[in-house]
Amino acid sequence: SEFVIQSGSLGEIRLQKANIKSMSPVSDIDEKKGGFWFSNPNSSRYLLGNSAIPLEKGSGYYQNTWIFFNSFGYGITKNISVSAGFEIFSILAKGEGPYAFYLNPKISFEVAENFHAGGNILYANTIRTIDDFGGLSTFNGFLTYGNRNNNVTAALGWGFANGEFSPKPLITLSGMARISNRIGLVSENW
Repeated sequence: SEFVIQSGSLGEIRLQKANIKSMSPVSDIDEKKGGFWFSNPNSSRYLLGNSAIPLEKGSGYYQNTWIFFNSFGYGITKNISVSAGFEIFSILAKGEGPYAFYLNPKISFEVAENFHAGGNILYANTIRTIDDFGGLSTFNGFLTYGNRNNNVTAALGWGFANGEFSPKPLITLSGMARISNRIGLVSENW
C-alpha cells in the first residue's frame, strides 16, 4: 500500500500508492553522478529542422521564437508526430498582413540502437493571398546518430513550389550536445 524511500538527507519517506499519479523509469543517459536529469524536452528537433528521434506518444511542446513566431508539436503515435506554427507579426499590421503558417508531419523510427531514420513534409503558406504565391513545401529524409541528449543528424530534401521540385537538394547537418540538466548546445547548418 506504500513505498518507503530511504534518503540520506531527508530520512525515511513514505508514499501512499494511491497518491502516486504515475511513475516512469529514468533513462540511463539521464542518470548522472550528481543526480538525475529530466528528459530532454527538445530531442525531436533543432532550431528549425527535425532530428529523426521521434516525439514520444502523447507528449508535446510549445515554442516561441523572437516573440512573433509560435509553434506546437504533438506525438500522435510512437513514430508519428505533427507540428504546426504561425506568426503573429501580421496582427500588428492592422489586420492586413499575410498571416503565415506552417504544417509539418513527421514519421521516424529507431532502426538500431542510437540510430534513427525519418522523413517529413514541411508546408508553409499564407492565409491571405500574396501575388501568385501558392505556398511552398520541402520533402525531407534524415538520419540521426546518437541519443536524446547528444546526437547528430544529416538531412536531404527537395523544395516544391509553383508545381515544380527544386533542381538541387537542400542539405542540412545538425547536432546537439546537452552539457547540463538545463543547458544544451545546438547547431543547425543548411
